Amino acid sequence: MEFTSTSETVTLELVRQMMKKFITIRHNAFVHFIGVAVQPFSEEHAARRAPWGGCRSFEIAFLLEDYECKVQEGLAAPASVNCWIDLWRFVLRKNLSTAEVLQYAMHILDALCYLHRQDPPFVIGSIRTGIVKLAPSFTSLKILALPISAMYPDIYHCLQLLGNANVYYVYPELLALIQRGDGEKLFGPHLATFTHADLWSLGCIVLDMVTQLNLQHVDKNGILLSPHLSEEEFQAKMIAGGRPYIPEGIPTVIRQLCQRCFERNPRSQLTAEELLKFFSPELQGMIETGEVSESPPVVAYLLYPEPITAALPEKPSMRHSNVAYLRWISDIGKGGFADVYSVKIINNNDPYGVTYSYGQKPLALKMLRSTSLEESVKVVLLSLQHPNIVKYIVCGMLPIALNALTPSVKPQPGILMEYYAGGTLHDFAERGNPQEGDLIPLLGQVANGLAYLHGLGSIENKNSIFHGDIKGENIFLTEDKKSCRIGDLENHYLLKQERTITGGFRAKAGTLRHMSPEMLQHLASFGDNSPLAATNIGRASDIWSFGCVAVEVFDKGRVEYRTTDGTVVSTESSLQQVTKESPEIQFARYVSQGASPDLTHTEGAQRMGTALKEIVRKCLARIPAERPNAAQLCKDLSVVLLGNQIGKIELVYGQE
Repeated sequence: MEFTSTSETVTLELVRQMMKKFITIRHNAFVHFIGVAVQPFSEEHAARRAPWGGCRSFEIAFLLEDYECKVQEGLAAPASVNCWIDLWRFVLRKNLSTAEVLQYAMHILDALCYLHRQDPPFVIGSIRTGIVKLAPSFTSLKILALPISAMYPDIYHCLQLLGNANVYYVYPELLALIQRGDGEKLFGPHLATFTHADLWSLGCIVLDMVTQLNLQHVDKNGILLSPHLSEEEFQAKMIAGGRPYIPEGIPTVIRQLCQRCFERNPRSQLTAEELLKFFSPELQGMIETGEVSESPPVVAYLLYPEPITAALPEKPSMRHSNVAYLRWISDIGKGGFADVYSVKIINNNDPYGVTYSYGQKPLALKMLRSTSLEESVKVVLLSLQHPNIVKYIVCGMLPIALNALTPSVKPQPGILMEYYAGGTLHDFAERGNPQEGDLIPLLGQVANGLAYLHGLGSIENKNSIFHGDIKGENIFLTEDKKSCRIGDLENHYLLKQERTITGGFRAKAGTLRHMSPEMLQHLASFGDNSPLAATNIGRASDIWSFGCVAVEVFDKGRVEYRTTDGTVVSTESSLQQVTKESPEIQFARYVSQGASPDLTHTEGAQRMGTALKEIVRKCLARIPAERPNAAQLCKDLSVVLLGNQIGKIELVYGQE
């Protein structure tokens, strides 16, 4: 092989060192280079090769192990164990299964992980289907390639090395680098920037396997490029934003892999190791079950900081980010502010074991639609420790979009929580047939959790919290439906002297039929419009919502309001046609005039025992100061339980 360089920094000794290091690398997916010889051309020969002068010319010879004896030309059974076949021939004549495509891709990816871990990393830059050889068993492969980063790739030599036929597999940024003549950037600290070039080539090889060598490209607008474009025109299109075309209808897991290989934004690019961690479990599942999952195998990866300790700085920007790799199981629910998924951790690098300790247990991942989650909110959420409060594990950022298929332009806040398989209290009431003996213990646990949030326990809660949206849909049950936990605390409000701290309650943050009269007054903004109008909103507002939850669970998920004259209050949009007020404002006005949850006429009210009904009635007192606090609720509910010979509520305030 001949090599010409115009750089004064590329000496014969440097080329020898790089090439000698390369032949010491051993990986089962690489052809074994046994030896290398590097020598300069004579001045006369160098002048003929580079007549413009000022160039250094070297001749490089390799000795490599012979795997083939001869390369098998067809697909008949190998004549001997030494017969290997070109991958391109195999792909052209056989329609590969998804598992086979993934298997070969993972072999290549594993080899790239090995190369990119070297110091400095090796970048091949021109992997293509034509330089991959399959073993006679078709279960393993060898890559016959030299790392472009082991030599100085100036424009003259790099085009010679890549070759006209290889340009369709080359990373556009590398093409741009070649055109600018910045080959020296492929040495030293700049190398890590271009490791993605090998992943781009891998994506092209995957598409070759899927399409049986019908690799096509599109421009930045998604329009297919003509196969008759000149090399210069093709390169220009790719550098301007073009990419390989991923056909419709290919398996989701293949689409995922290709899209991540073809990512152009450096901030969103995954390393070879990250890609391998994503897709190896999917391949293993196919091997074990023989089935191909059409759903995204991974939601994303979650970046989160180390826990704050005395030995670590508290500024988030100064703390190291850990990575949790998450396998998607299913959707749990979608709301106005977030989507929630059931996930499993498949791997992570958390040295503290914060997430790794959960092993393969299902967890809940809440992906917030907001662009940030305040650090003070994270601190409060992670500090909550109570058997009736959802356990928040880590708060971080998700650089991958919701569908797990493409990197997101704006990473989203994500919260990893314990998963409770029993669904919500609302669903249990609506779809099940719970009796009073089932519901009172659960209501007692909700009161228990509220007592902890409100800071009423014997163990001081440094962050007394007003929830602001207590309802059945935010209370989660364990699988046996014997225990429950209050969740959806991301929009909590800190309390001072039983009322919300500066800023007060945010309008429209709660749920209409569970909002207390003082909250609805603030929502409607009628009456007292002064900045102090919302100062009555606080712990007592959560107690009203608790009363609504009691009505909800006994009446199959409904909370029906009646006016003082017995008229049922609706929140339907038809009200707007009569009053010219929004349904929300009209509902708030009814409540301000005395409407309240029905404790008399509904089926649920008639199912509710007298003692419990009296407790709920106190919770629904119109004057906040007349409502019991959460600790008193626990005591009152214990009396009801003892009276029904069910048991009693052990008031738990928190855990150290």
